[in-house]
Order: sequence, then structure tokens, then C-alpha cells
Amino acid sequence: MNPRAFSPLVLVAIIIASTNARAGTPEIAKLLFGPAMETGEAEVGAEGERPAWILDVAQKGGQFLETPPAWQVGNEVPEGAGQIEIRIDRSKMNEDLVATILFEAAVGADFAVQLFDAQDRVVVVDLFGNLVDVGAEATTDTFVVGLRKYPSAEKIVLRRIKGEVKVYGVVLYPVVTEGEPVNDALARLAKRLGDPLSPDNPLHEGLREVAAHGKVAIAPQGNASPKQTKPGQLKRPVYPAATFPTRDGVVFPSHAEGLVAHWSFDPLAPGQDQAAGRHPLTTGGTVTLEESFDAGAMRLYGDKKSCLYTRPSTAFASPDAITVSAWVKPASRKGGQIVWFGDRRGGRDPWSLYLHGDGRVRFRSDRSVTSKPVFEVRQEEIVLKPGGGLDLNQHVATDSPGVLPLNQWSFVTGRIEKQGPRQRILTLFVNGEPVSEVRTTESVDYTTDRMWVALGSVHQGEGQNVDASLDEVRIYDRALSNEEVRGLYRLPLNASATPVAQTTVGK
Repeated sequence: MNPRAFSPLVLVAIIIASTNARAGTPEIAKLLFGPAMETGEAEVGAEGERPAWILDVAQKGGQFLETPPAWQVGNEVPEGAGQIEIRIDRSKMNEDLVATILFEAAVGADFAVQLFDAQDRVVVVDLFGNLVDVGAEATTDTFVVGLRKYPSAEKIVLRRIKGEVKVYGVVLYPVVTEGEPVNDALARLAKRLGDPLSPDNPLHEGLREVAAHGKVAIAPQGNASPKQTKPGQLKRPVYPAATFPTRDGVVFPSHAEGLVAHWSFDPLAPGQDQAAGRHPLTTGGTVTLEESFDAGAMRLYGDKKSCLYTRPSTAFASPDAITVSAWVKPASRKGGQIVWFGDRRGGRDPWSLYLHGDGRVRFRSDRSVTSKPVFEVRQEEIVLKPGGGLDLNQHVATDSPGVLPLNQWSFVTGRIEKQGPRQRILTLFVNGEPVSEVRTTESVDYTTDRMWVALGSVHQGEGQNVDASLDEVRIYDRALSNEEVRGLYRLPLNASATPVAQTTVGK
């Protein structure tokens, strides 16, 4: 997570969905940071406010401040140093948690919330990866602390990655979940609790106490509307709408080199692969052809089976050299796949471009685990090897720091490139410019020969359906340079590979 500028207060409210209300009032833990909370001897708020399921709270690499009471890590501290560890007694707490964290962060700072096991191994790399914005208040974010999903997790770790970070306190609140889809569940919970939190919500009182302890102001809660939110309050920037390509302009010479597939959704042949003709699209569920900035675009729907997909092909299975791009116009804040490559095995997707429910874009590749897991490994996706050993894969992903605008076109690109014998870099671009990247030494070690590409969902339209329009989707079997990606963004509309015989969208 990249928090915003240090001067404004950043308020993070973590809310988890509950379909079964727990009987009685949940026990709330209020952790107020300051000099009284020394390493290994943490005092937690007022007498009697520390639940039995919190064993201790400790800090590493930072310092507790007297005025105002807080925990701080300065900019001079090496990257990755500085963390607060909240140790949980899992014999007493096996429910998911709501948590409210009050903190400030300098410009360019990076901050994460992680889950560790008893051996200080990372169970979840960053809980901010589950982030879903459901509040009208720009200072309210939402994500899941999934203790039920990760039985080995024993510590919640607030980890400073870089830059100056100051944390005033944390409120933890247990709830019961049933594992329903995060986006849908959070939306329902937000309506029940108040969107944003109402003053009657028990979290609101705890939040006020933490703010009072830290002697900081917080944004007003309850009855807020998008019209009341000032543009400067937005926690994540909204990318400006893309500049449309024209029919004139400079074509970069290598625009057709390595082009495996290109779907322009020409109204006369919407399923045609203009690159080579080998990958015509078939319709799964409901899709409609609509007008676009060039000619036609495909409208896909998030509330039903809706997809376009190819036949299985090895042409897209270049896991260390791939570039995929698409023009995207989100119609709502619902997460879903933009372009996906895989099969029906869980956690075995070599690459995918995904749109989060809060408007961020993710570029992901599922990679093998040959040593200590660095990225997220999901328990339900672990399979057995022929010899009986565990076959682990992990989700390597990079997310955009900003969000795509609604009902406007943006140009998104994901790239995997190999640098050296082991180093792979996943880079995400928005409107031709790189916005985030992640590095990994892991490889794709599973078979890919029967995989296919889907637009707008996974598989053939049965899940992770995006609510958006797509246009000019291209896939290359090579890593385009940064300048080539910029050239692709500006590529004139009349520039394409040699067209082939028309192939209509299958039924």
C-alpha cells in the first residue's frame, strides 16, 4: 500500500463481512500506542480492555513517542525495517477480525499488514491485497483479516516497508464469516453497519478513543455522500481518462513483432483475430457489441455469465516473456477478469489482468514454490504431486496504486520479462506508463498445453465476471519495452497486422 501525503490523516477501517451475527457484543481490543507499550511489556489501553485472545504486542525497528502518543519509524531507517506485532492466542480466537488502524505516512511511504506464523514466516504478504472501498468517505478503506482461512497465522504484523510511518493505535473486533465472496459480502455488511460507519456502530466508539489517545482529528463519520467528499481527500488517485488514438500518427516499427492475437471487435467480424486468425473468439453467456472510440467494443456483464474465449492453445503460454494489453471502460465498481489465461485448475494461471472492485488493476502470475514462500499461497489450491508431496504455487501480483475512472476508457498493459537466469519482473502499465512492478525468482512449473484465453471472466464465463467494456485486446509472446508500450498506447487505429478471413463470434 502507498499511503498518501504525511500531512493529512489516513484512516484505515478494516471491515469483514458477516452473515451470522455473533450472540452478544463482541469483545473489542483497543491498542493505544505510546511509551507505556514497550517491547514485550505492552499495556493495551485502559485496565480490562485487553481480551484474553491477545497475548502481547511488541515493536521492532521503531520508537514510541510521548507527544502525541504513537509509534513511529523514520525515513532514515532502512527499507523493510520497523513493525508492530500483535500476537493472537489461536486457541481463544479463531474468527476473522475487523481492525481499525489510525496512522499517518509520508509521501512515497509504503505500509503493509501481514500475517505471520509462530516461526515468523509470512503467511499472508499483504492484507491490503484484499482491499475493497465501500465507504463514501474517502478516508475509509476496507479489507479482510482472515484468521479462519489461515489457521497457522499467529501474529498480525503492521509492517513499514519504506518512508516515514506513524501509527497511533489499533482497534480489533471479532466477527463470524462464511467465506462468501469478499466484494459482495462487504457491500452487504456496509449497508447494515452504515456506509461509512455510523456513530452507533461499536467500531466508531473504539475509533474515537484511539483518535483521542493520539490527539489527532479524524474525518466525520456517518451520513456522508460522494458529493460531500472533496477531491483532495481521495486516498487513491483516479487516473485521468485515456487519450484516444487517432487514425493518423507514427506507427512504431515493431508493433506486429511477436503479436500472437489481436481482437479489435470490428462490428463486421467481432470475433476475428486480426493478428493471425488462429484464435477466433467464442461467446460464453451474454455479451453485446457496442460503439467505441474506433468502431466496435465488447460489453461484458458482471452479474451474469458473460465471456469471450479461445480454444486451448500453447501460443499464449510464454510465462517469462508476455505482454497483454486492453482498452477498458469499467461500468461499475465490481471486480473481475479483463484478460485471463489458464484452465480449470485452481491457482495455476500463468498470467491475468484483473480489475479490483475498488478500481485498481492487478497483473498476476501463479508461480511455483521452490523455497520459502514469498507471495500468497492459498490452502485450497494446494495439490499433491504424483509421489505424494505437496505441490505449492503462489500468487505473484502487482497492483496499480491508482484506480481507473468509471465509464471512461483506460489503456492497461501487463508485462512479464526475464532478467538473468532466474529473475522475472511483472510490470503493470496504465495509459502507456509503468505504475507498479514486482520481482520473483520462481517459475511456472505446471503444464500449460491445454489452456485458453478468456476475456471478461475465468474459464468460459462462469466466474469473476467483469462489468466493463473491452476493446483492442492484444497479446504478444515477448516483453515489449517501455517505449513500445507507449507506442502501443498511441498506435494509430488503422495500424494492424495483415487481416485474415473474417471469423464471427461463435455461439
